[in-house]
Amino acid sequence: MTPGNGRSPAGASLLLAILVISVGSALGSFVAFATTLPVPVATPSTAEISIEDFAFTPAAISVEPGTTVKWLNRDEVPHTVVATSLAFRSNALDADESYEHQINEVGVINYFCSLHPHMTGKIIVRATRNAQAGRPLRQVR
Repeated sequence: MTPGNGRSPAGASLLLAILVISVGSALGSFVAFATTLPVPVATPSTAEISIEDFAFTPAAISVEPGTTVKWLNRDEVPHTVVATSLAFRSNALDADESYEHQINEVGVINYFCSLHPHMTGKIIVRATRNAQAGRPLRQVR
């Protein structure tokens, strides 16, 4: 026995061992539970641009690579969506028709309506947070 506390060193060691085993067992159960939880799957994002009143709205958007951009014609007249680089080009979109294109390259993409060339827009494609920081955007031609 240890003087003054009424417990033997062996009894204290046994109590400590039981406490460690109990906490370890509880943590092991928690870890097993946590590792069996479903992992959410990232889905590609979508951005929508409206075509109305002979304008793309918004006129400029910022997205990450992998984003699908959807243009929806809300005008009563046909419009097109054409990248100035000719990387993509829609057919003429009648009222309520849409066009989608997945953007994969980092940079700036300028586009216009080939039927009404004064209609222009811009997509700024920025690297994801996990990509290298500090890389300048380049113009996609």
